[in-house]
Amino acid sequence: MKWRLDGMSAWVLSLWCVVSALDARGHAANGLSLTQTETSAHASSQGSREKASGPFTPSDSSTRMERRVRRLLNQHPHHYHGRHLSSSPSQRESESGDDLEVKGLVTFIGSEADVEQGGSALRPGAGGAADVIEFGMYAKNFYGADLKTNTFRVDMVMTKKWKDVRSKQLVPEGLKRVVLSGKQAGSKLWHPDILITNHDIHQYEVISSSVQVYPTGEVVKVERAQVGVSNSFELNSYPFDTQKFQVKIASSKYMANDLVLMPLESGTSSGMNNDLLDGTSYYVIGLSTSVYEEADGDLVKSRGMLEIKVGRHLDKYTQDHLVPTSIVLMISWAVFYFPFAAPFITPRLVLSIMALLTFTNLMIKSSSLLPGAAPFNWNDLFNQMIQGMMFSTIVINIFSEICFHHFKLEDLGRSINHEAKVLLPALSLLNIVFILGMGNYGLVSLWSATLLIQAEFIVAMGSYAYWCIQRFFVARTEKKRMEKLSARGSPRDGAGLAAGAGAADAGADGGEGGDGGDGGGDGGC
Repeated sequence: MKWRLDGMSAWVLSLWCVVSALDARGHAANGLSLTQTETSAHASSQGSREKASGPFTPSDSSTRMERRVRRLLNQHPHHYHGRHLSSSPSQRESESGDDLEVKGLVTFIGSEADVEQGGSALRPGAGGAADVIEFGMYAKNFYGADLKTNTFRVDMVMTKKWKDVRSKQLVPEGLKRVVLSGKQAGSKLWHPDILITNHDIHQYEVISSSVQVYPTGEVVKVERAQVGVSNSFELNSYPFDTQKFQVKIASSKYMANDLVLMPLESGTSSGMNNDLLDGTSYYVIGLSTSVYEEADGDLVKSRGMLEIKVGRHLDKYTQDHLVPTSIVLMISWAVFYFPFAAPFITPRLVLSIMALLTFTNLMIKSSSLLPGAAPFNWNDLFNQMIQGMMFSTIVINIFSEICFHHFKLEDLGRSINHEAKVLLPALSLLNIVFILGMGNYGLVSLWSATLLIQAEFIVAMGSYAYWCIQRFFVARTEKKRMEKLSARGSPRDGAGLAAGAGAADAGADGGEGGDGGDGGGDGGC
């Protein structure tokens, strides 16, 4: 038993020795780690002080970046538990990244090669006046306009010209120019990043891009692109509308105080093909290139614009809508040439209603080119007038049939039928000529024309309806009077005929008696 206790004590003592040794080694390792950490931190701090003299790059630590950029750039105000904190005005500077790089305060150039080359990412006039970029826009092909989506497609050739003395290094001595592709020039030259700003989503495809560099430092970039352009169309005057196809460009990076656009003086850089709109429903009225500055909130841009003003040919509208409408309208008048007989009651009614339904389909088709929320226009006024005339045809036809067959006012029914043969064609022709003439030549506004057409239709058809109703009551009253007179005269006429017949019979009997007396006398003789 004693031997067992001595053995257990020895085992515990050895275990304690091992644990103590391991603990001592761990303290030594921690001390060494702390020493290395302090040495590394000291070296890092010394390296940071050495690098502080050079420009700051995004590859530096985030702590330095936040500290230095916060001192140089405007900071957005922050809210901390209801307290509004912002930097003082003396700590604010409002400068572009290019200006800060020129001052050596901060650089956004990633590689050391860019820094040694002078920084092709900087605009030529960084730190000074705004750079002037000359531009030209040429419309090569036109692929049509979609009024429903407010877009049109066009093939554009854009020319951009600027001066950058740093580009001289790319032109070998003895050469007049160097031609680079867009991809090659992107890594060697500064670019103003100008593009078409009103292009539709995913509707901008660059076909070719060429950059020419001259020994004078002049850079010319020519780019061809097919683009779907978003454009607001003027729909109130459809189909007599004139549209403005506008293609707008601006820098995707620089504001108006850093970059200004100016049209090229060369007459060939801006314009359009002479046959640009051949085969379309448009014709050219005018073309212009302009520059303007636009401020939308904090977005202030210098923009260039190519504007092509066009008018609409009426050939397509005439063949698709005016001619079919005229045919259907004339067919609706044919109901007044059907005989006034019981078998033709239904054909007359069906023809007038079918004409109205057919025109309704034509009306929907004529408006299908416009968006659903399109404003009231000349096409709507024309359709409204034709629809009103066809409705009048149905009403007049039904009224004449009722007068003739139901009330037996045959003279009035025939009169209304003959009058409709003249009234409806004349009124329809007058309205059609007025609408097409006023809309095409712009003699009156749409609002005035609508007011005149509606007033004329209401007055004309209302007056005729009032006259027909008056004649209807007069004819019905006269018919009732004649029926009463006929009813009174029939018994008198019958009694007189009976009395005359009785007198004739009596006379005949008296004559026969006289003859008999004579015979008797003769017999007596």
